[in-house]
Amino acid sequence: QNNPDAQPSEDAASAVESQSPIQTELPFCESGNHFLSLEAGGAWIDTGVVHQPLSRTPPENEHRHFLCYEHEGYKDTFQWQPPCRSRALPTQESTSSATRSEWPPSIEEAEQRPLQVLLWGDSLQYQIMKATQLRPKDYIPPKRSIQYKIKRHHEVYFVRSSHLIFKSPKSSHCQRKINHHPENFYMEEYASEQELVASVFGNKTYDYIFFNEFAHHGHLTNRIRRCYQAQGLTHQDVLKDALVHFTREMRFIARILRQYFPTTRVYFRTSSPQVYKWAPAEKPLKRVPHALRSFGYADCVDTPSQQNLHLWRCVPTYNAIATAAFVRRGHAILDTAPAMSLRVDAHPCSNQQHRDSYVHWNKSHEDCNHFCAAPGPPDVMVQAMEAEIFAREYEKQQQEKTTIA
Repeated sequence: QNNPDAQPSEDAASAVESQSPIQTELPFCESGNHFLSLEAGGAWIDTGVVHQPLSRTPPENEHRHFLCYEHEGYKDTFQWQPPCRSRALPTQESTSSATRSEWPPSIEEAEQRPLQVLLWGDSLQYQIMKATQLRPKDYIPPKRSIQYKIKRHHEVYFVRSSHLIFKSPKSSHCQRKINHHPENFYMEEYASEQELVASVFGNKTYDYIFFNEFAHHGHLTNRIRRCYQAQGLTHQDVLKDALVHFTREMRFIARILRQYFPTTRVYFRTSSPQVYKWAPAEKPLKRVPHALRSFGYADCVDTPSQQNLHLWRCVPTYNAIATAAFVRRGHAILDTAPAMSLRVDAHPCSNQQHRDSYVHWNKSHEDCNHFCAAPGPPDVMVQAMEAEIFAREYEKQQQEKTTIA
């Protein structure tokens, strides 16, 4: 498992000291992206200290196949060293007479209503949600409480009345077939956008919404491929039309979020590539994978036809399409992809030593998408979200003070 891109270990003592989340010498994070910035000096540091056990063990059916911590032999000692100090955390002065776990918010902050945050997307969003529930023992609560909700999403959206249907310039035959029975092609049909909005949000409103969609589009391309092949079309034709639908889907979602939630801060969270090209690995990569930095649309559509190979070659294209759609509607981007793509070691497929102990071995053996949780990289994505949330809340408070003055 020697990996030429692996990151060398740091001295354990200095690394532990540098990992303290209360660092007054660091500037405050301007955003969640600042918290995760590699360019600003953020890095995965080998502290030499194994993560604390979970504070609560999940039930038997809670995706135990990617909880690598349950299996002897997996020890994650890498922690994220941010280049800035999150405003979600207390200052050093406020914790001088209290332990980290006992640190209380101020009375003013405690009396504020909890911030409402929705995580909307696939199983990676669900992993982030679980990280908010399975905090490590040394977890520091944020200054103001947050109530997280999850809306899981698998199949690609299909809304006939809003013209979010499948369009294929290459094959009118396949277009008719897919649109007649979208449920056969990994699509979730809604009669109207109002029905979709009601299904996702009910009657709730949110202060912040983080949306992500990528990995499950591989199922769409796999389902439509057979029809395309029967028409003499190529794998590249399949990918091109699948990307057209992804573009239309992202524009649709960005629009309804702006239309139905005009005062909510909305983010698209970028995706990381599946890591089977770099796994197995025992340490993080030194550099962001070339595929994530440099690959574009041509690299994606020229992907060889092996099943699911596009899940690492196409991720920059999917991220770029979604980013453009969301920014066009005035939404923001939480760019988790670069920092998370370094953790090729923190996936079940990099930790296959004890296959007999896995409850769902077949899934674990192939799973280069989910992270070994928790604690782990999903916790860092939660910290990035909270760094973003409290940077924006601070910004709001400053604006209110200016208005009053």
